[in-house]
Amino acid sequence: MLTDNFINKLESYLPKDEIENIIQAFDFAKEAHHGQKRKSGHDFIIHPVEVATHLARLELEPTVIIAGLLHDVIEDTKYKSKDIEEKFGPEVSKIVLSLTKLTTDENNLIENIDQKNMRRFLVSVAKDVRVMIIKLADRLHNVETLKYLDPEKRKKIARETLSIHAPLAQKIGMNDLKWRLEDESFKHLMPDKFKMTKRLISRAINVELKATP
Repeated sequence: MLTDNFINKLESYLPKDEIENIIQAFDFAKEAHHGQKRKSGHDFIIHPVEVATHLARLELEPTVIIAGLLHDVIEDTKYKSKDIEEKFGPEVSKIVLSLTKLTTDENNLIENIDQKNMRRFLVSVAKDVRVMIIKLADRLHNVETLKYLDPEKRKKIARETLSIHAPLAQKIGMNDLKWRLEDESFKHLMPDKFKMTKRLISRAINVELKATP
């Protein structure tokens, strides 16, 4: 279930032994999430793989990619942080545990969006920016798959993403994630304007290409 694009990307910037560690993390996550499904009906393991793929696209360190593959293990399976530590070391375990705890803070922020809560949230994630990056990659795949939810749920998550996650991505300098989060959110909040803008951009690019000698 690891795509060729994902493996090829890893091979473009990581040594073979690090890639083998990542594959081991995938095998562990696949076993841990066995039998679990997403709202789409797809096997749950597809989600952490997509999160890890976004992280690899940014050419992040192996520890971050492994933690991305394992980010839902503590929250959604029988495995604990000590199990992750035994197999992948204390650093990965710490990141995954932080991601699990972060969910509570995020839910509180969503219910009470204001500047004070935003500052507290930023402080809580500033201890390890890797935790925030994985969380943003997690949110990105969630908004990429909003079509499987009912319309009201889609809009709610899209608004949360624009209010919380896209600004956080900008604050930590992850502009690529910011733009992707905004695009996916606008697609559901303003579908007609999104399609029109996409057509205009495509048309402008085609005109520019034709004008290039």
